[in-house]
Amino acid sequence: MYVKATLVTIFAVLISPTLFSQSSAKSHEECLKLVPGEWGPNFGVQWRANEARYWACRLGEQPDTVRAWQKAADVDGFMQDVLIAHIDGDSVVLIEEIQGTANCHIFTALMQSSDTWHRVWSGPERLPGDEEGKYCTGPAGAIKLHARGKDLTLETPDCADASTQPARGCKHVTWRIERFHWDGQTFVSTPARK
Repeated sequence: MYVKATLVTIFAVLISPTLFSQSSAKSHEECLKLVPGEWGPNFGVQWRANEARYWACRLGEQPDTVRAWQKAADVDGFMQDVLIAHIDGDSVVLIEEIQGTANCHIFTALMQSSDTWHRVWSGPERLPGDEEGKYCTGPAGAIKLHARGKDLTLETPDCADASTQPARGCKHVTWRIERFHWDGQTFVSTPARK
């Protein structure tokens, strides 16, 4: 009986290795323990490998999968947030990237066809009235990215008491909310609710 159960287990592992290879998602603190304190030169090969290891741990994915996302999204800065939305039976990977000292945010959505990840959405290029052309939040903090069903929401902070001294931070933050909806191929902006 024991031999038969063991053979069944071995057979299941051989037939379905991916069933046992994907781990469960872990907390920020648990995943930081898996990567060195110093990730390597900013945004170099070593940095990207540690970033992939960290996000793989957070999401319960494999580092190779996250590296494929980095490449498909053409990530230049650091990945602030990564969400996996399940829409109509497909996985859509949403990446929030931050670049530069002004904390400029870039948003990308990826889907997989065959074995290749490809971009299906590039987030908005500028805030209404922003001449810089990017979502730059400076000391106000990160943009919050939310996905629920076919809906995507960006909550962008605006600092009313912005200072040129980064150490001061921002004490009075207001939030601008933008909504997008999945149309079957990409995310499209939806009118603001009144």
